[in-house]
Amino acid sequence: MLTTENVLKKVDKDIKRKREEVNRLHGELDDLMDYLDVVSARQRALGKRAYTQEEMEKRYGVK
Repeated sequence: MLTTENVLKKVDKDIKRKREEVNRLHGELDDLMDYLDVVSARQRALGKRAYTQEEMEKRYGVK
């Protein structure tokens, strides 16, 4: 038979596991949102001229 203390330990363990899962899913969602931003930018850039990093550095005076 489970005692109150054992039940509380089990509940605490379950809560900790769920929080870890939520944190993992949140990180995965952030990664997917970043990927969506990249894909959207690529879609908008279709047919437009692409610049090299060297060209952009020269244009904006970087380095």
